[in-house]
Amino acid sequence: MNATIEKLKEIERQIEARKKQDKNVAALEKSLKSKRRTIASQKERIRKMKSKHTERIRKLRQRLDDRKLRDKTALEKQNLKIDAQKETRDYNLTTSLKSYIDPRVYYRWGEKVGYNLKNYYSKTLQRKFSWVEKN
Repeated sequence: MNATIEKLKEIERQIEARKKQDKNVAALEKSLKSKRRTIASQKERIRKMKSKHTERIRKLRQRLDDRKLRDKTALEKQNLKIDAQKETRDYNLTTSLKSYIDPRVYYRWGEKVGYNLKNYYSKTLQRKFSWVEKN
């Protein structure tokens, strides 16, 4: 950019020198206008590049913040799963329902409090214990 400015100054000096000598300066003035247009277009291009760069940086920061939030939520969810697993690792609810607890007890309790048997038995166990509803 500095080289272009130096060329402009050189052309302006040449124009002044030719005017003093009463020579034609049209070609030099045309060259000067061309150089000024070039400088203006370069400045505009730089300005646009800076604004695009700023916009890209803003979008990247936004994506990074979104990713951090998503990762934080996922981490909290995993921690909750780990805590639940630690709390319930000593017993298996499915095995208890299937093997140790009489389904008639659950059925009577469900009728008493208005809770449906299908909410706590899987479809397989519902088929297995279908005889409870008939008794």
